[in-house]
Amino acid sequence: MRIPSLLILGAIGLIVLGLYLLQLDGEHISTGQDTAYHVAGGIGLSLLVAAGLGILTVYGYLSRKLSHGAALLLGIATLVVALGLWKFMMLAGVSIHSWTILLLFPPLLAFVAGSIATIAGGVRLLIAVFKSGQS
Repeated sequence: MRIPSLLILGAIGLIVLGLYLLQLDGEHISTGQDTAYHVAGGIGLSLLVAAGLGILTVYGYLSRKLSHGAALLLGIATLVVALGLWKFMMLAGVSIHSWTILLLFPPLLAFVAGSIATIAGGVRLLIAVFKSGQS
C-alpha cells in the first residue's frame, strides 16, 4: 500500500502546483504581453488533468486490491470528504471569478473517486454475499 499512498501524495502536489499556476494566470494584470501567463494556465490545467487521472487510477486499483468491505468504506469515506469539501467551498465565500476551477475540481474529483470505490466495493460485496448464500 506504499506505492498508492505515494501516488496520491504526488497527485496532491500536482493539484497544488496546477492551482497555483491557474491562480497566476487568473490574477495577473494584463499588460499586452501575457503569453507566459497563458502558458502557465495551460500547464496548470494539464497538471490538474494528470493528477485527476492518477487519483482515479489509484482508486480503481485500491477498489480492486482491498477487500470488498474496505473498498466500500474507502468510497464512503471519500464521498463524505467530498461533501465536506463542497460545503466548505460554498460557505467560505471564495471569489468565483478566477477561481471557478478551484471550486469545482477538488470536490468533483473526490466525488468521482469515492463513487468508483463505493460502486466497486458494493458490487464485490453483493457478489460475495450471493456466493456465500448459494453454498
